Amino acid sequence: TERAHAGAGSEQVVHAEADHDRMMNPPAPPTQNPPENPAEKKTVQAHECDHECGSIRLSDSQRKEFPVSAFIQDSADSLTKIMRAGLRSRADAMLDDQIAAIRYGSDVSAIRKAVLSIGMPEAKDYGTEIVQWAGDTAQGALDGTLAEWGKKRRGFKFADSTKTLPKEIRERLVAGALLSAGFQDSDLEKAVWFSFNEAFLALDDADATIATMTKSVDRYFEKTVIEVSAVTQSSNIVNNVRDDFFRSDEIFSEVESFVFMNPAPITEVCKSLVGTVFSKQEYEASRWLPPLHYSCKSYIAAQTLGDKTNKPLTSGGLSVTDPRLVKQANLS
Repeated sequence: TERAHAGAGSEQVVHAEADHDRMMNPPAPPTQNPPENPAEKKTVQAHECDHECGSIRLSDSQRKEFPVSAFIQDSADSLTKIMRAGLRSRADAMLDDQIAAIRYGSDVSAIRKAVLSIGMPEAKDYGTEIVQWAGDTAQGALDGTLAEWGKKRRGFKFADSTKTLPKEIRERLVAGALLSAGFQDSDLEKAVWFSFNEAFLALDDADATIATMTKSVDRYFEKTVIEVSAVTQSSNIVNNVRDDFFRSDEIFSEVESFVFMNPAPITEVCKSLVGTVFSKQEYEASRWLPPLHYSCKSYIAAQTLGDKTNKPLTSGGLSVTDPRLVKQANLS
């Protein structure tokens, strides 16, 4: 998976393998803290909400509501279908070839060598579908952000095809999508190969070995890793597009401050940040811009200059100091 902000593209691939390992066994969501004592609330309340997006009130120019978190989930649902269909068909093809090698192999050594040489079929069509999904998600994210901001496309136009996306954005989207597809191929190959190595001892136990290998593929698709990957990729793209939009000279000059938003945060680190109002200077340098963890659907909204409904900056700004919460932010 990729890190979400613009300018982080070179770091995304460097850390992708470590991030992927954590995604394969994501930590369980932390237990809920007891409700706060209202008497202990601060004067500037980070969690003060005015409408359904789970955030503070936005300016009139942003009133065409863009439900960002819901869009992230809807886009992730589409990607999940693509990944499940594309992975399953290719995993079954790999398994068929490996079973044939077991059935018709002449000796244990030849069978072992043949099975371990068979991997997932070429992912060209599958990768193309994922890249197209990435372009569609980016387009939808931009359209929603423009409507939220009250702007027309002008110089911010994206196209439905990634071939005409701005080069920097296109490269980030394609690299992230194909990197994820490669990780999934590797996971499936390793699952089947490990099960084969553990089960295959002699030619007369071929049926038991094949059953074990088949179960290893079935177990992969019973996991939530595909759904987790889909939400994380969707969140990366949506937050990248919004980040590119906000950092453009025309838009950044109209911003007074930013707000961390999420209608239903699933981790304590995001719960601690929802509603936080922070400065433009923090936005440019902060490590706490979403997504902060796998399956994160948090996002950033902007308050425009001169809007009387703007909320004041939150004391302490956009920061996390509790080591326990810092650990949860495994993508920051």
